[in-house]
Amino acid sequence: EVVDRGVPVLVFDHMGEYLSMDKAVDGSKGLNLIRLEPGVNLTIDFDDLMKAQPILTALGITDAQLNLLRDSYTEALNHGLRGVDAIKWLLQDVNVKSLQGQGVVKRKRLYLIGRGRGYSVASIDGLRWKLESLLGKGIIGGGFNIANVIKPGHLIVVDLTTADYFERSLIVATILSKIVELRKESVKRNLNIIPPLLVVVEEAHNYIPFDETPSSVMIRNLIRGARHFGVSVMLISQRPSGIHRDAINIVNTHIIFRLKGTDLEYIKQFTPFTKEELEDIQVLPEGVAYITGPIVRGGLSIK
Repeated sequence: EVVDRGVPVLVFDHMGEYLSMDKAVDGSKGLNLIRLEPGVNLTIDFDDLMKAQPILTALGITDAQLNLLRDSYTEALNHGLRGVDAIKWLLQDVNVKSLQGQGVVKRKRLYLIGRGRGYSVASIDGLRWKLESLLGKGIIGGGFNIANVIKPGHLIVVDLTTADYFERSLIVATILSKIVELRKESVKRNLNIIPPLLVVVEEAHNYIPFDETPSSVMIRNLIRGARHFGVSVMLISQRPSGIHRDAINIVNTHIIFRLKGTDLEYIKQFTPFTKEELEDIQVLPEGVAYITGPIVRGGLSIK
């Protein structure tokens, strides 16, 4: 329905369930669907990670390592290198004279830059390991232009079925960071670099856990303020008890289908349900839900 109204919808599809929406129920043409698949037509430009400190921090990069990364990345830029080429250059072995004068030893260029700027060996080794691990995932590459795929009247499906947990979190975080950056620019310059859109996060408990993962940090930031720039967010989950409380607490509207046990206990902290409604939620038939939030007058709930 949102797509039919000309608003682009971007879905992070955990199970590949949205890919069939290019066909209608009767087999005729369905929605205009654009598929993004990691390693096929979707890679992450390291430049985008450098612009998003919350993502780097959530990857476990310490303040000292972050400063080292900025200094060494600037060194690579000064040599005409950027993105994945810059990181590979920093991780290359370089021949240097031994301090004992006994010939030549190999050192990573990152090590030489870091020691030359006074960083500790521990900080250098820690950053090197994290960068090598990141490159080994195979999703750092030339990047992609999100502005080319966020189109009015289109459903954009980010197919995450082949990605592992780490890759999914990083991909979600990076795409959201790019979207917010371009929407802010659109509003600031009164342009339509990308139009206002709806972002849907399926199986949201995998992407907004209590741990400080890249996707958890970015999605919570998105819910807090992105609506001011024309980005709306929908979180869908059958296990809401696994979603970070900040995310559930700050969304405007809750649509609650049948829930029981720990999930219902968790949700009732954030909703105005009466005792009778909480009992009813446990036996709701398929397709029936309670709606709460500012959208409902009086702050109550409707069934």
